[in-house]
Amino acid sequence: MGSSEPLTHASAPRKVYDTRDDDRTPGLHRDCDDDKYRRRPALGWLAQLLRSRDGSRKRPLTLLQRAGLLLLLGLLGFLALLALMSRLGRAAADNDPNLDPLMNPHIRVGPS
Repeated sequence: MGSSEPLTHASAPRKVYDTRDDDRTPGLHRDCDDDKYRRRPALGWLAQLLRSRDGSRKRPLTLLQRAGLLLLLGLLGFLALLALMSRLGRAAADNDPNLDPLMNPHIRVGPS
């Protein structure tokens, strides 16, 4: 208890980083404010986001998850195709003279 030896087995000492501005460590990148307000590409943030997601790999999807995802995408595609075809079908029927009730001789409108 009264020994003057330092405790070396308790914990590792904290690293002290030298924050003085000198060029002793050429490998480390310093924060440089020179290009802080430099114009950057408009989609630079998207490229950075895609690069950052590249490193984090998740576990692959199971067969049931793949089938569910494929079914969901197929259903969404079918609904989009159905909406597109119904809209295009109605647009073609608006100017069709065969569907005009006033042009049909069997339909009488007004007093006869």
